[in-house]
Parts: sequence; C-alpha cells; structure tokens
Amino acid sequence: MEIVRIPRPMRWFWGSLGAYWLADMINPGFFSVAIMALLMIPILILDMYFPPQAPVMAHKVDHAALPDNEDEVD
Repeated sequence: MEIVRIPRPMRWFWGSLGAYWLADMINPGFFSVAIMALLMIPILILDMYFPPQAPVMAHKVDHAALPDNEDEVD
C-alpha cells in the first residue's frame, strides 16, 4: 500500500482561489468549497510542525484487577 501525501498549504490556497473563481462563473456552490479549503490550511500547517505521534504499545498492569492475596490465585 502506498503512502498518501497531503498537498502543501500553498496548493490548497491556489485551489481555493480557483474554486472561488469558478463560483463566480459556473456555480455558487464552489464558494463553499473555497471556504472549506481555506479553513483547512491552518490544520495542514500545524500538521507540518507537530506531526502525529506513534501510539505507545506498552502493556500496563491493572492493579485493581489483581487480588489482594496472591496465595488465593489458582
């Protein structure tokens, strides 16, 4: 499976400008697409500076599930 790369924020900006331009010529529905693309830019910038962390797979012992006296355990 290939790794999917998200476009950089500048490409989102140009795409939103293109959608805004199309909204004037073709269909006003493209205006909402342009706004959603512009609102996505800060999220992409934060993802570049703060990448998601890998999940930690450490096994933690649940002490509440253990009995008080270990002699009683079979």
